[in-house]
Amino acid sequence: DMLHALHAVYGELPDSTPLYCGHEYTEANLSWAASLLPASTPAALSSLHSVRSLRARALPSVPSTLGAERCHNPFLRCHVPAVAEELGMPGAAPVAVMQRLRELKNSA
Repeated sequence: DMLHALHAVYGELPDSTPLYCGHEYTEANLSWAASLLPASTPAALSSLHSVRSLRARALPSVPSTLGAERCHNPFLRCHVPAVAEELGMPGAAPVAVMQRLRELKNSA
């Protein structure tokens, strides 16, 4: 269901779609993504630096855009072969990659 929502439903939306979340977990999520997938998700590190700068000035990191999330959010990149490879799952189906990401995030 999560894979369908993130890729089939959100996949229809343009990159410019604003995303508003009700929490300020952006820095923690980007830190997790950058440490988990440093080679296949370089945008996470760049975004992390920007978010840290905002938060240091007590500014919000939201909203984001769907395009930005597609670049650095591992859950929106589970169909990218490099993500599966970095997780030690070369050739794995996106649903298997999504499941592994969820397990890793739950235990983080």
